[in-house]
Amino acid sequence: MSKNTRIKADPFVVADLARAESALQELAALERQTGLIEAGLNEGIDGMKETAKAEAAPLEERKKAITDALAVFLKMNRTSILKDKKSLELAFGVMGFRASSSICQIKGVSHEMTLQRMKDAGLPEGIRIKEELDKDAVRGWPAERLALVGLNRVEKDQFFVELKEEKLGDAEGKR
Repeated sequence: MSKNTRIKADPFVVADLARAESALQELAALERQTGLIEAGLNEGIDGMKETAKAEAAPLEERKKAITDALAVFLKMNRTSILKDKKSLELAFGVMGFRASSSICQIKGVSHEMTLQRMKDAGLPEGIRIKEELDKDAVRGWPAERLALVGLNRVEKDQFFVELKEEKLGDAEGKR
């Protein structure tokens, strides 16, 4: 028969300034510990990524060499192997050619020149413009202007805690 054990909540109560100071010290210590854990985790992940990258590098080089060799082989024998087809299916995969197109700048015509030509020719559908509210810009506006465009300023007090972790080292050294 198993016992039902309930975990009782440990209410943390701050009743005076001394307890608040103690709470901030504990909070700073916890923040430092979690930071160290995360730093260790990130170092471990970075190390694993580097190891995996080093292990995979020769495999990636070999894959590229094989792919390049297949491309050369198929280009050299395209008419005899593919005939009127675009691809060839073999037991371990498919190889072939795909038609693709891309849009590129004409030599001597810059990106800015193309945009200006689109504007001059009345072709705005070729220009991407993203409109969005710039809250940083309107933050300094007076209340009347905000109301004119359907905005208002809401003031609120938000609780914050700023930890002084450098003091934690001094306090831990005194223990």
